[in-house]
Amino acid sequence: MQDATLDAIEAVIAADALRCRLIEASDLEGLARLLDDGLIHVHAVGYVDDKNSYLAGLRERLEVREVTRPRPATRLAGNCCILTGPLTNTVRRRGESQWGSGTSFVTQVWIRDGSEWRQAHYHATRMGPPAST
Repeated sequence: MQDATLDAIEAVIAADALRCRLIEASDLEGLARLLDDGLIHVHAVGYVDDKNSYLAGLRERLEVREVTRPRPATRLAGNCCILTGPLTNTVRRRGESQWGSGTSFVTQVWIRDGSEWRQAHYHATRMGPPAST
């Protein structure tokens, strides 16, 4: 792989790691800078948000204690990078005491905007137990 390709992939991996930390810190201004204005965010339960409704949900309805993501698989295609792999969120509804965790298989599309990478699409699907063979 060429150095420029590796550099781009590492930049997207770093942007996604930052995204996770900003969500945990409830830094919605910082998070908004990483999200494309045309963001489509599909939650594992099927709800679909745009950028504004996604940020509003984090501000008004959910608290996120932890986002855990092993290094995702990557595919770079020009100014677009696709990340895929498992992601675990530990969340609770605002005002409630009990935390819950769920693991999803996540596909993200990041697009290059000048020298910055922004998340343009996020689609999560709940992961069940492995299929028996």
